[in-house]
Amino acid sequence: MGKSRIILVDDHELFLQGLISLLDQQKEFEIVGHVHSGKELFKLLKRQTCDLVVTDLFMPDLDGMETIKRIKEMDVDIKILV
Repeated sequence: MGKSRIILVDDHELFLQGLISLLDQQKEFEIVGHVHSGKELFKLLKRQTCDLVVTDLFMPDLDGMETIKRIKEMDVDIKILV
């Protein structure tokens, strides 16, 4: 079984870097992108696929709940972890 491809979404840089550091140590995960907002996520998803999005709920521009709603509307097989 291949690695799970993950995109991280969080507006707090320190937390985002901590997640990257933690997940980089796990051989079953591959971080394929990280962004700071829901808007940036959808720009990234136009050119990058993933299996899992790990998102914050409270972000500027497009909050986590709206981000989750829009991912579900895309009719793609992406798991979401908040």
